[in-house]
Amino acid sequence: MVLAALLYPSIFFNAPLGAQANPGLTPEMVKAPGYFIGLQELLIHVNPVVVVLVLPLFTAFFLLFFPRLKEGNINGNRLVRLLFIGLVAGYAILTIIGLFFRGPGMQLV
Repeated sequence: MVLAALLYPSIFFNAPLGAQANPGLTPEMVKAPGYFIGLQELLIHVNPVVVVLVLPLFTAFFLLFFPRLKEGNINGNRLVRLLFIGLVAGYAILTIIGLFFRGPGMQLV
């Protein structure tokens, strides 16, 4: 019934398609949603291979060994805190740059 109710209006209403997609031409203003702007900014500043392959691997190892770094070692606690604060601050800075300092065509303004 739901499928019939959704398909029935398509008989009477025309919904034309736009022009054919051109993979070689990116629209002028392509910006990621707010929660991905930091990652898009990271892709602009760092080699994409590093962002796509090395960064997720580093993140997985960090999360895997995080409990070991924190166990009973005062220096380990400081190291983990500094690393965490640095990563969060870096992501926040990249997000702010992407949100407020990028204009049309992702050019710095």
